[in-house]
Amino acid sequence: MSVHRLCLEALGIAPDLELATPLTFASAELVRQRAPKVVTAAETLDVATQVPIPGGLFDTHVFGPGTVIDAPTLVDDDPVKPRSQFARIALGMPIVQPLVFEHVPHAIVERAASGPLECAALLDDAEAYWNVIGALELGGHGALVMRELAVLPPDLRPLRRLDDHRVATSSLNELYRRVVELNVRLARVVESNAPSAILASQRRELHEALQPLFAELRAACGGASGLAAALHELDRQPVGAELTGKLYRADSVLFALGITRESDLNAGLREAAA
Repeated sequence: MSVHRLCLEALGIAPDLELATPLTFASAELVRQRAPKVVTAAETLDVATQVPIPGGLFDTHVFGPGTVIDAPTLVDDDPVKPRSQFARIALGMPIVQPLVFEHVPHAIVERAASGPLECAALLDDAEAYWNVIGALELGGHGALVMRELAVLPPDLRPLRRLDDHRVATSSLNELYRRVVELNVRLARVVESNAPSAILASQRRELHEALQPLFAELRAACGGASGLAAALHELDRQPVGAELTGKLYRADSVLFALGITRESDLNAGLREAAA
């Protein structure tokens, strides 16, 4: 199975979708290049002051000076200029790509040459999980192992101001908050040289928290059918062209899911080399 087809199946899209620009998995290097700053705090705003928490999910020092907490809803067909940038979460332990793990588990088993072990069993078997990660990386399939998680820019997951001046969050922000909390906890456990059973438990919790986050990200684009339609349109866009709200959302969600178009990958590698 080609990487492009594997990406499509992981997204829930029919694998026979033909695109001039194939899909591939975003490497850790590409995520660091496109999302240079790291989210270190799970909170959004200080409750008393309504000011973004330093290192948090709306910090201007992390997502850029154009970051606002209540960006207007994007209009699908209107051109859009991004106000904020990607940031990333440096994962406390490597995680097998959640979309592939959930939707195309046999691809993990085949590429890791791990025999008949079911993927579901990997979450309760710490040694097997590590063996699979090592086998994927040694076998040239390291892109299926996530070490960096791109965080969707704030203008695509805004908070909502209420009439009484309070601010309402969203399910997407809550899911990111949960992932950051678990990742901070995992990093501390790793630093403390905790027993392997505790490490495995914390890593499993983080892996399981990523699955609903990825499901919510896909839903933000209308699910598999919405992503497929957007990919068709993106495929026809000239490189560097200004995107509409719908295409900007889809392109950003794709990257937040750990998948990119090869044209974006090549552009990122060229910039890094320069």
